[in-house]
Amino acid sequence: MDGNSRTITGKLKFEHSYYAAHLCKSLLWYLSAILFAYFLTEACGFSPATMGAILAASLICNAIMDALLGCVLGKFARTVQAASRLQLFGAAAAAIAVIGFAFSPQIPEQWRTAYVLVSLFVFRCTYSLFDVPQNAILGLLAHDDNARARIAGGRLVLSAAAQLLIASSFIALLRGFDGEVLGDRFMIIAAGCGAVALTSSAALVFAARRQPEVAQTSPTGAFPSIARKEPFKGKRLLFASAVLSFTIAGGRIIEPYVADFSISRDEATAFLMSIAIGQMIGPLLWWRLARKQTLIDVFRWSVILLILSNLGFLMLGRGALIAMVPSLLYGVAISGAGQMIWSMTAAWSAVKGNLPVQLVGMFDLDGGMADLRNSLAI
Repeated sequence: MDGNSRTITGKLKFEHSYYAAHLCKSLLWYLSAILFAYFLTEACGFSPATMGAILAASLICNAIMDALLGCVLGKFARTVQAASRLQLFGAAAAAIAVIGFAFSPQIPEQWRTAYVLVSLFVFRCTYSLFDVPQNAILGLLAHDDNARARIAGGRLVLSAAAQLLIASSFIALLRGFDGEVLGDRFMIIAAGCGAVALTSSAALVFAARRQPEVAQTSPTGAFPSIARKEPFKGKRLLFASAVLSFTIAGGRIIEPYVADFSISRDEATAFLMSIAIGQMIGPLLWWRLARKQTLIDVFRWSVILLILSNLGFLMLGRGALIAMVPSLLYGVAISGAGQMIWSMTAAWSAVKGNLPVQLVGMFDLDGGMADLRNSLAI
């Protein structure tokens, strides 16, 4: 095997390891995005108002940490190898922290609120240390818009798979239970998510040792979105990310409550599963469209579909087959919007002088603030 073949093989092996690490990290993310609110009210006994206040307080910490880590770690994570080592440290800390948080129902009631706050704060901080460096690898790994959109699409497919697994665990293990029984079952899910996240992150570090550095190009490549048009970057891209994060985060928080209290079991299964399936098939469809249109144009189409699918949720309550249609379209829409946002973020970070970790920290700040606003709304 010649040197060029070895280089290609090394890139493919690392990309596969990156996908696996992203899948396992996403399990922790969807555990927190979908089930933490439900866990606090149904297992820990908090009122919705108290739950919202606790999540809001922790998300303030999370948002600040995302931005701070982006600035502080930017100078230390300019290579794939360095970013991989940082995310492994964060994965170990986050795995321990989520198990500590899952122990909350066992704490005496008079100390439970304080314990939940501290353990949740620790998890938010450690997850930021896990999430920001690993997300920054997208900007370090891809060399043009074609590769960025492909890898961002692959990440979203695996994120949808993680969401499907968490939704399945809710239906199979948590739905219909409360109190200590729910707490014990949640602990099993949390421990499993932490273990696979840590294992996959360690594998990514080993794969990074054989990963050659990617020569970054200006953000043109196969997709002309930034080459032919005025760059969609800076404040406009951050604003689009903030609006999208607010919309999607709100849906994720209320999904378990809709599934448990508003619709039948069969319809709840169709509702949750169809969203996840839509997110799995969507990235391929959007990537094919992006081969003919610009990233910005594809983003606009995904937003239009997102609006239409939300209107379709007015049909919930009329049976499982009816619920599948808007849910599937919603999953496809949010996958496309997220795929294009991340592709344009990676392209922006490839511009000379930008720091991928710092930019990812700002975009993760958008997501954290969206979760904060939605927790307060609940």
